[in-house]
Amino acid sequence: MPAYAIAHLGEATPHPEIAEYIERVSATFEPHGGRFLAHATPHEVKEGNRPGQSW
Repeated sequence: MPAYAIAHLGEATPHPEIAEYIERVSATFEPHGGRFLAHATPHEVKEGNRPGQSW
């Protein structure tokens, strides 16, 4: 059965901890055949505000 993980991440300055985080997240998907469907791509909010948006 397919499952999806959705994360809302804010902008961050690239540093080694971020790279390690992404590698560790990917490692949780791989044993189950998981993969990112979208990652670091532009998006458009269709209705309302996205979580964490103050304007």
